[in-house]
Amino acid sequence: MVKEVSKPSITSEKDGLSVLGFGLAFGVVGAICMLVMTVAGMFGAFPAWNALFVDAYGFLGFSLSWLGVVLGTVYGFIDCFVFGILVAWFYNMFKR
Repeated sequence: MVKEVSKPSITSEKDGLSVLGFGLAFGVVGAICMLVMTVAGMFGAFPAWNALFVDAYGFLGFSLSWLGVVLGTVYGFIDCFVFGILVAWFYNMFKR
């Protein structure tokens, strides 16, 4: 009897992680972290971390301002969403 091996799909939960669900979970956590860090940075907290964020996302319009809070939240979601998808996809690939 030959066992059929299927490739992991984006929404497949059979014998592995849900790639889309994992990406969404990572994205939400990343967005919340960026929101908190940017608002805290506006009040002078975490200067080294916020300098790193401004260096990384400054060319996209990010700054320690209310517009930066919105942009940082969106950028945090996108970056962590992609990272979460990659982690789950690789996990499912190597698990087989």
